[in-house]
Amino acid sequence: MSFTSIGDLAQSLQLRQFNTALKTQTKTLASELATGQHQNLTKHLGGNLRILAGLESTIDTLGSYTRNADQAGRILEDTQTALNAVQSAVSDASSELLSTKNAANASLLDTTAEAVKIRLDTALAALNTRSAGQSLFSGIAIDAKAVPSGEDLLDLVRADMVGVTTVGDAVAALNTFFDDPAGGFATLAYGGDAQIRGDMQISDDQFIEVGQTALDPVITNALKGLVAGALIADAIPDGTVETKTVYMDLAVQTTLNGAADLSTLRGRIGLQEGLVSDLKTRHSAELTTLEISRNELVSVDAYETATRLENTQIQLETLYAVTARLSSLKLADFLR
Repeated sequence: MSFTSIGDLAQSLQLRQFNTALKTQTKTLASELATGQHQNLTKHLGGNLRILAGLESTIDTLGSYTRNADQAGRILEDTQTALNAVQSAVSDASSELLSTKNAANASLLDTTAEAVKIRLDTALAALNTRSAGQSLFSGIAIDAKAVPSGEDLLDLVRADMVGVTTVGDAVAALNTFFDDPAGGFATLAYGGDAQIRGDMQISDDQFIEVGQTALDPVITNALKGLVAGALIADAIPDGTVETKTVYMDLAVQTTLNGAADLSTLRGRIGLQEGLVSDLKTRHSAELTTLEISRNELVSVDAYETATRLENTQIQLETLYAVTARLSSLKLADFLR
């Protein structure tokens, strides 16, 4: 019978190798048990990572679309809320104007004008709404204030009317101020940029426009109605009751139309909100399916891993015990 002899140095080296291997395996199994995923995916998948890479790429793309959709949804919701405030202010002003439309009393007309000024302030404040720190109605100038205060806007209009001699000229100047792209509202009052925000991609083939500016004709027309109502008190150029009535007629007609147009604009935004909501639901379902498929590729069997970890720990403890036993052996023990 032949025997293979292992020297003390070789034995020590072999024990150290066993110890290192078992420690490494213990760390690997503990990490896999904690994360729920294989540590060496290349080995686990036999070197074929194409399917996993494809899944992760699709998950990343859908995640990007979902983030865009979330942002677009917030912007649309905040825009809708702001326009609701503008529409309410215009509708309330219209009701107040209608209630005194046929009054020939200058004091009553002036009181109505003061009430409309409050509605104007409310509408302008809504147009300066910010969403996530960005101005909603300033186009790409997201840090800019879209519109001035009510009194500042009225001062700009009054300055634009300096020198008019008839109420017809005053009304024409007011129309030009708001309706002309080169008029006072666009060049002096509006603080944003005429360029709206770019479209946001929310799916492979769908983009959504979330940009809005206070230069939208629907908005400028609504503001013109409020300003006309507020200027009843001024009644430029002569301050007569007859002139106040002209401003009253313009304000009534413009605010009525403005409220209806704002309702239409909000309806269009509502359709966009619905589209974003539907896509978010679809993306969520697709992401869930993809993540399940990905987990099936990379996940470990928790029970199997725990069992292997326990067995490895037992082997490591046994190795420690054997090493300690061998270290305590003495020559005298063999010579007894």
